[in-house]
Amino acid sequence: MASGRQWNMLQSFPNEFMSTEKAQRLYDALKRISHYMKPETLRKQSEKLYGVGPEEAIEMAYENVIAEAALALCDDPTGKAKE
Repeated sequence: MASGRQWNMLQSFPNEFMSTEKAQRLYDALKRISHYMKPETLRKQSEKLYGVGPEEAIEMAYENVIAEAALALCDDPTGKAKE
């Protein structure tokens, strides 16, 4: 959870270089990523929860973080071209 000071920084983040919508997408992505399982927990529970070994689970989690970030940064998160 963001402290008061951090939250104020996040709220003032959007500016002339970034829309409020994009800033919200970035914040939402960071919030989702922050709730990912810790690596040690993932290693211990990956087989039971996902049916994959620890290394595969860590690799998949890493790919998910990259995908979350890429989606938050893209100008058209819907994937639809603007006409």
